[in-house]
Amino acid sequence: MQTVGKLVIHDDGTLTDADMIMEYVQNHMNAKIGEEYANWQGQGRITIIK
Repeated sequence: MQTVGKLVIHDDGTLTDADMIMEYVQNHMNAKIGEEYANWQGQGRITIIK
């Protein structure tokens, strides 16, 4: 079982992370990703320092 936000997904061990993301987008976001995710550089919430 994994938690995505407030959504709990019951996993029998066969789902990958990508499968869970696709399931969430398709079934909980009406298969639409909002404009706030259009920027390929992201929203600036995560910074990677080398």
